[in-house]
Amino acid sequence: MKKLRWRRIIGLFILLILVIAGLWWGYSYFFSNSGEINGEKSLPEGSAISLPKVPLTPSDMTEAQKQDVINKLMEDAKASALQSGQSEEQAENFAREAGEVARQAMNRPSTVDGDKAQ
Repeated sequence: MKKLRWRRIIGLFILLILVIAGLWWGYSYFFSNSGEINGEKSLPEGSAISLPKVPLTPSDMTEAQKQDVINKLMEDAKASALQSGQSEEQAENFAREAGEVARQAMNRPSTVDGDKAQ
């Protein structure tokens, strides 16, 4: 009959415990914190959030909202043009052109609007 080698049995048992502990740590590190975003805990389930209704299409926007979007776009376009090395006048022209394109796009009926009419 073979003699039991207790050192091997104890060594394998310790190795098994280390593998299980590593798997548990890996699971808890990668999967149990999936609700966290940028280190912040997510909201508990069932908590109410009051978000304003955001218009999804230009047809849902008022004229003032459309104008605000166009103005913001023009500011961003000018800042982008200036940052790319264009002159003040070139940046103004680019912003006006971008604003006009946005204005035309806002006033054009979309396919989503056509689906609502049917």
